Amino acid sequence: MIVLVAVTVFAAIAARTILLPTLERTADGRLSSADAALDARIARYAYLPDLLARSAEIQAVIADPSGADAANRSLELTAATAGAGALFVLDRDGTTLAASNWREESSFVGRNYGFRPYYRDAVAGRPARYYAVGVTTGVAGYFLSAPIWHGDAVVGVVVVKIDLAPLEEEWARFGERIAVVAEDDVVLLSSALADGARQAIPVGLACAVVGLVIGTMTLTGLGTVIGEALIAIGKDNLLLTLVLTMLFSLLLGMGIPTIPNYIITSSLAAPILLEIGVPLIVSHMFVFYFGIMADLTPPVALAAFAAAPMARESGMKVAIQAVRIALPGFILPFMAVYNPQLMLQPVAGLEGAAYWSSAAFVLMKAVSAVLLWGIAAFGWLVGRASIAERILAVIAAVLLVTPMLATDLLGFAIGGVVAGLHLIRTRRPVREATAVG
Repeated sequence: MIVLVAVTVFAAIAARTILLPTLERTADGRLSSADAALDARIARYAYLPDLLARSAEIQAVIADPSGADAANRSLELTAATAGAGALFVLDRDGTTLAASNWREESSFVGRNYGFRPYYRDAVAGRPARYYAVGVTTGVAGYFLSAPIWHGDAVVGVVVVKIDLAPLEEEWARFGERIAVVAEDDVVLLSSALADGARQAIPVGLACAVVGLVIGTMTLTGLGTVIGEALIAIGKDNLLLTLVLTMLFSLLLGMGIPTIPNYIITSSLAAPILLEIGVPLIVSHMFVFYFGIMADLTPPVALAAFAAAPMARESGMKVAIQAVRIALPGFILPFMAVYNPQLMLQPVAGLEGAAYWSSAAFVLMKAVSAVLLWGIAAFGWLVGRASIAERILAVIAAVLLVTPMLATDLLGFAIGGVVAGLHLIRTRRPVREATAVG
């Protein structure tokens, strides 16, 4: 223990004195590079608003708005040459007289942007910068504006919209996780925003499917009918109710991703177990567990059919083999219902040392049951198991599922007999061969 503590302390000190400064220097370097890239992107267009404000086409459209065609074409050509998102000219009231996107349906021409901060600052005679989501296009951008002067009076405003999406894509392409935050703690740019949107699409679609399933079950009354029937059965036979709820959960979970799987099973199947007295956590885990097991349970078995091409086998064959491998897993939820201590849930009449002793005993039961089901499913322990050993293993595993002490002891006894007979039978040929030698 002393050596372990010493090594831990030394590792912590080494990490703090050596690794942490190195990581900080690396992070500072990356941030400096990202900052320079952002500044360079904006500086590339910093000259443009003032230059356009002095051009003859812009001065002409301010003097005579009816001649906007020349200004539109000039702004369109300039935007294409400079790679700007959009260029547009506002009059003294904030109405757009000409724009580089004048040919598009979302053209700025004729729209009033007098409420925008970049307009209010520029019309007051000072250049402005502002990051915002476009009112017309819905696309975010960085806006640069400059006043258009006629003598000593401001007669209009020129605005350049910079598209920063290429910069975000470049950060994401190099695996960087960078966010640009404004003074009011609003995130302006983030390399993870696009990834987050893409990852949200499948979740949104899955939730839509969940809504359809739950809505159909609710509106048709099918979920209520099934639930009431299972609850009625459960009052007389808990095991039969658990088996039917397992089948119901397997049916609901077929072909559905994990998150919507839980939403569906917990909404439609878990209340059945709650009504018959199964603890909340256990009931939710029971239905969710079997909802996930639907991925390897025929006839759908998405996981098995996805793995089948890699194994060059039929999907059904892989699914059957998957069920054999996972057979012990089909039993554990039943043990959790009969023995809530397996999930560390409170049990009436058990507290303190008695509870923890019971939990340890239930854990030992679960491990033994899994081993016995494995022997029954695959016919192997340290050697090939006989038919009689596999049958006895099934009997012992079933007895261990129930919460009664008598069945537990009998299950352990039969399990011990199975293990003993198997070890004697598989070791005898070795001793005989040694004696002959």
